[in-house]
Amino acid sequence: MKKTKTKAFAIIMIFMSVLLNGMYASVTDADVSHALRALKGQEFGMTEQQAVDVVKDAAANYGDTRAMNALGLFYMNGMFMDKDTVMGIKWLESAGAGGYAEAYHNLGVSYKLAHHGMAQDLTRAFGYYMAGADSGSVSCMYDAGYMLYKGLGCRQDYAGAAELFRAAADYDHPAAMYMLGLCYRNGYGVERSEGQAEFYLNRAAVMGSRAAMEELLRPEPENSLEDIIVQSDLGNDIPENMPVIAPQVNDTSIVRGEYLGYIVMYDWSGQHVIGEKPVAASIMRDGDGVYGSLVLGADTIPYRASLTANGRMLFNNVNTSMNERYTSGRRTPYRLDNVQLDIWNESLRGDVSIYNMKEKEPERPMYMELQRLGGSSDQNTLYCHVTAAPNPFSVSFDAIFELQGDAEAKVRVFNQLGVMVWSENLGLLEDGKHSISITPNIPDGTYVLNIDAGRQVFRTIIVKKGGVK
Repeated sequence: MKKTKTKAFAIIMIFMSVLLNGMYASVTDADVSHALRALKGQEFGMTEQQAVDVVKDAAANYGDTRAMNALGLFYMNGMFMDKDTVMGIKWLESAGAGGYAEAYHNLGVSYKLAHHGMAQDLTRAFGYYMAGADSGSVSCMYDAGYMLYKGLGCRQDYAGAAELFRAAADYDHPAAMYMLGLCYRNGYGVERSEGQAEFYLNRAAVMGSRAAMEELLRPEPENSLEDIIVQSDLGNDIPENMPVIAPQVNDTSIVRGEYLGYIVMYDWSGQHVIGEKPVAASIMRDGDGVYGSLVLGADTIPYRASLTANGRMLFNNVNTSMNERYTSGRRTPYRLDNVQLDIWNESLRGDVSIYNMKEKEPERPMYMELQRLGGSSDQNTLYCHVTAAPNPFSVSFDAIFELQGDAEAKVRVFNQLGVMVWSENLGLLEDGKHSISITPNIPDGTYVLNIDAGRQVFRTIIVKKGGVK
């Protein structure tokens, strides 16, 4: 009898051990939910190790795609286990292929933002976003649209972007509504419509989109100055579309010198001018490299760069910060990457590439054209200095400059974003020295004064301080 009781007790203990150690032998969706909430500290009754074991078991043995996604993130982040990005990618891809579309969003973000110590790969990021969009992920619809809008890791395509933004907006995705509003406001990929733009921007703003709120306060779309900048009747030689620059140079020694000119920013397609800034540059040789400073609007940027034989300037760890339309006064950090230079005679043309360090992506296309000071007199345009006195000024100042021939003249004032904020025709001015009183209706701040007079372009920095607005 005693033996029988001992045997029965042993069987009970074995059963209890199996029950306790393998209580999730048949893992259900509720078990996975319980485990994930336990790992977030939202529920109790399960140890961390038990919860991780449930997730592993559900992913490996029961094909639970939500568990696969979670396991992939655990590996990618080194949470609850040793970090292993290869295993993380494997499990996230398995989750996506199994129908858990948000796993593609997680993969895309990892590659776009170079998370988890991975190298940035915009092409792979776009591929994952598109896979997620095709699988029904609203986040990926927006993500893929954003990449198409800017041409990141793919061919730039406003129409394709607008289509994806619309699909995500139908699910009340605030960022997609904001971007679709921008498409309608600028006529990017859709027919321009202020009504549709306001509709989507207002919907996004109601849902808390700060970017949409700020856009609604701006009086004009980003490409509103295109006709003014490009189709000026004063002879500005600003390309209507972003030029294709093939780097070439007839003599690298010509690079050395002081330059004045302009830099033009285009929209992401390169088809619309959205801003212009005056540029001054000093370029000095140092062996096979160059160094000096760039003055962009009111920003001075010292630099060092290497110069290839065909005229490509590669900057060496040159960082700066600048104001930009969509940052509402907050300066954005940038890294200067390179300029492809086309250098002939006394002029320098360039395709400027800079990298937005906050967003971790390349910036819009930019074109730079400079004229070396003291160069040949047969150039089409002369870049000259104008004196503003007093400077700073409170209400008005005198612009003092000298013309080399009779010319129709126009004065323009640009803010630090490269946006024209005030202009006035000066009419026909005669050859010789001039002192013109100018009273720009602008708020206090730092600006760029630009006077176009025939083949002469005068530029300088002006500061309004203590004025009444």
